Amino acid sequence: MVEIVPNFVYNVPLARQQLRDLTRSNGIVAVHKKYASFKGRMLIVGFGSVGQGSLPLILRHIDINPEQITIITANAFGREIAGTLGVKFIVEPIKSDTYVAQYDKYLGEGDFLVNASYDVNSLDTIEYCQKRDILYID
Repeated sequence: MVEIVPNFVYNVPLARQQLRDLTRSNGIVAVHKKYASFKGRMLIVGFGSVGQGSLPLILRHIDINPEQITIITANAFGREIAGTLGVKFIVEPIKSDTYVAQYDKYLGEGDFLVNASYDVNSLDTIEYCQKRDILYID
């Protein structure tokens, strides 16, 4: 049985310390196996629990620099975590009438879009990526 904890508050200082443990001043510790190398830009759309849990894994197991990654999200939740890892963080909700222009600012052919958002239209985003040869995962 799963216990629901009412009024749970995310422990930002503890999370920040755990993230510092994963990093050094020169970046992510290189003792973890890198399964892939990626030289393009990566855009993470949404940064709730899925995005926040995925980012350290991306940095740990993919040969990518934090400077190549941009997070775009509807609210500021997670800004400190992204900042601790050296990743750009932009609060800019994706809208159905402007998503093409929004994505075009951050992506081009060969880049990678990670959709970690629950309120962004996946089908429109997949079509956008397919037309532009952008890698996509949801």
